[in-house]
Amino acid sequence: PKVPDLQGLCKEQRVDSSGTKNVMIERLNTRSLSKSTTLSSKGKEPASPENLEDTCGAIIVTTTKITNEPEMIEGVEQALKDVLLQEELYIEHEPLTVGNQRGISLIHLPREMAIVKTELADTKMHAAALAKRVFSLENQVKDLTLSSVEYKKIRHRFLTLYGEITTPELTPLARKQIKEGNAAAHGGDAKTDAELYRGGNERKDVKIFSELYGFIPQVVWVLTHMESINVLNLHAGIKADQREQINPKFYEVFEKFTDAWMSSSFSNNYLH
Repeated sequence: PKVPDLQGLCKEQRVDSSGTKNVMIERLNTRSLSKSTTLSSKGKEPASPENLEDTCGAIIVTTTKITNEPEMIEGVEQALKDVLLQEELYIEHEPLTVGNQRGISLIHLPREMAIVKTELADTKMHAAALAKRVFSLENQVKDLTLSSVEYKKIRHRFLTLYGEITTPELTPLARKQIKEGNAAAHGGDAKTDAELYRGGNERKDVKIFSELYGFIPQVVWVLTHMESINVLNLHAGIKADQREQINPKFYEVFEKFTDAWMSSSFSNNYLH
């Protein structure tokens, strides 16, 4: 058939009459197949005049080289012409899906993110529970240490031996404390030693405690900043060990440290 005849047929079948001869033939064939098809290859409902629309969307998929926009447009136009002239067109009675193979790896991303968030929340809860447990155990160890009778004897011995250095005349009680605390006390323990002066306990030599730790026991009772308490312990250990030859500057720096801490009302962030 000639082009004018094809254009006339296209108008009768309500098909686009523009384009080349081959294009119009393909459109007419497609229209004819749509009317005569009783059941699609996928088992869909048969086509009928009642459910056929006058127009439908048509998508041709092809590829082109990625370059600048003018060249891409030119390449796409040529690729689409090649599809229309050389490749057989067909109708797919399926919901339209435009694929993006590069994004396939992202399909499960929302589900994976949900799993990760759940695991992270569980981990945070577990970490919080462990932190509480550690805090509880630390307090238990602290309480056991403070209440240990034998350890108190060792701490009595530490204080009394230092008192022997500064006060050669030992009282009978002091000699008893040295004898009972026969295990050597290695270094200071400000918190435990301060408890020996609480309530009706037997120690009254507050001056010895102050010389070793820089503060009276009543102050140390309420201190909680362990890094600073460790400095007090270090000072006490050095001061009580007469074998140590310490630069006098150490004691000067320690005095400045205690003054700064006391000026801050013993705040935990006094160093900031």
